[in-house]
Order: sequence, then C-alpha cells, then structure tokens
Amino acid sequence: MKFRLARESDLDQLARMRWSYWLEGGADPAKQDEKAFVNHVVETFTTKLNKDWFVWCALEKDLILSHVYIQRIQKVPKPSAPVDAFGYVTNVYTRPQHRNKGIGSQVLSHVKAWALEMDLEFLMLWPNEPSIPFWRRMDFRVDDPLVRKIRPYVN
Repeated sequence: MKFRLARESDLDQLARMRWSYWLEGGADPAKQDEKAFVNHVVETFTTKLNKDWFVWCALEKDLILSHVYIQRIQKVPKPSAPVDAFGYVTNVYTRPQHRNKGIGSQVLSHVKAWALEMDLEFLMLWPNEPSIPFWRRMDFRVDDPLVRKIRPYVN
C-alpha cells in the first residue's frame, strides 16, 4: 500500500468516491446527477489541489482505498507569526470493502506527520456521531466546540 498526496490525475476517482460517500449517508438528496457532480468537483479542485486543499490517499496500484481532505486555513497575522495556519479535516472516507483494516488510521498518521511538516497549529473537525470512537482513537478531542450552528449538519 502506498500513501501520498492526491494528484490532479486522481480527481475523477476522488469525485466518484465523494459521490459514493454521499449516497451511503443518504440524509440529503443530490441536486444534480453524478456526471455533473463529478465534473464540478474535478473543475473546482483542479485549481485548489495542494494549494488550499490537500488530500491524503491510501492506494493499492492506482486505486484509492481511503482518503482524507484537509483545507489549509490561514490565520490572521500576528507579530510572532506573520504567516500561521491550521487544518480543517473533512471527507474522511474508506471504500466499504476496505474498512476495519486500519487503513483510515494509517492515512491519518500520515496526515498528522504532514501537518507537523506544514507547521499547522492544529487540526480540527466536526465528526458525526458514529465516527467519534475513531477520532478518539486517533487522539482528537471530540468535545463539542464553541460553534454557532447556522443549519443542521448533513454528512
């Protein structure tokens, strides 16, 4: 198994995995068909990949088995750190047939090491209820953050 940051050539596969993830959750109906969605994701991430958004992947040959999206969010400059940032972790997904084999944990280990290299101050996320045990095992605090919710969270 290989672990690496996503490349532009991975975007179609990542978009299709996002579609599968969304269908699996089933809580919020799609407002476009799969082809339009995939095209939109590929177009959006072509300019943002490895700039604003980073996607760590676990691969066997060219098949992405699991991935984690991290958005690098720049903080307001301060005298001690004119450039500072943190990472927003989202869209963590492992293909169903590859779950419960430790692959997601391995990807997250790469993400945490990469976050140190990138000098990110912290990683944050808003986990859904079923994923909380996973995040606790990965040393994330999952207490309810100070957030003003504007609308319900939908996977």
